[in-house]
Amino acid sequence: MFTCAPCNRRYNNQASLDYHLLFSPCHAHRCGSCSKYFTSEADLIAHAAEARHHAFECKPCGQVPKSGDLLRVHRESNLHNRMINSPLNTFFRSWPNFPFHVQLPPHKSWEQLHMFYGWDDQTPEYRAAWIRYQDALASEVTIWFGDVLELESWQKLCRAVGINPLPGTCADGYMATRNLYVNLIDLIQWARTGRVDGEVKRWKNNADLFEYSIATKRIFERDMTANDKPNVVLRHLTNCMLPR
Repeated sequence: MFTCAPCNRRYNNQASLDYHLLFSPCHAHRCGSCSKYFTSEADLIAHAAEARHHAFECKPCGQVPKSGDLLRVHRESNLHNRMINSPLNTFFRSWPNFPFHVQLPPHKSWEQLHMFYGWDDQTPEYRAAWIRYQDALASEVTIWFGDVLELESWQKLCRAVGINPLPGTCADGYMATRNLYVNLIDLIQWARTGRVDGEVKRWKNNADLFEYSIATKRIFERDMTANDKPNVVLRHLTNCMLPR
C-alpha cells in the first residue's frame, strides 16, 4: 500500500498516489508555515488569519511579515497605507457582522457576502450592493495605478503582466499596453497582495478574456457591457489613471 502522508489516504500503487498528490483538491492549498492542506483558498486564508504562528500579521491589511522588524517597516510602507482604507476594504467592512478576510480576492469576498446575506439576485438589495461593489472595484484601480501622467503607473502595469523592458516614458507605456487584455480583478489582486512581476495573465483577445471572466466570476460589469470597444480594460485603466 502507498500512503499519502498529509491526508493519510491509501492507494494500491505509486501511480495512483502520484495522481492524488497532483490533482486532489485536498492538496490544492497548502499553508507554507505549518504545511497543513486546505480544500479552498478561503479556508487557507481563514487559517492564516487565525493561526498562532502568524504572530506578525498586520491586522488592518492582512500582510504577514516574517518578523517584528519587517512588520514595523511594512506599517510605514505605501502598501500598508493604501490597504487600510482602500475602497474595497471600506466596502466589505461596511456590512455588519460580515467576516471579511482582507487577503481574499475581491470576487471571493463578494461571493461570501452574497451568501452571508442570502440575497436573491433579483432583489433591489442585491442590485444596490452589486453597484457599490462595482464602484469599489473601479475606485480600487485608481489608488493602485494612480496617474496616467506618471511613468511609475505605466511601469507598475507593465510589471504586473510581465512586459519587459519597462517603458521609459508614459507614451512608451501606453504603446506597450495598447493590445493588453487582462482581467481587472486579477490586476487589482496583484496590486493588493504585492505578488511577483508577471503573475497577471494576458489574454489574446476580448472574447477569451470575457469567457475567463464569466467562468471564474471575476466580473467587472463595465467590461461586460462594453463589447463594442476593442480594449475595454485598457480604456478603463486610462480613464481611471487621471491626474489627481
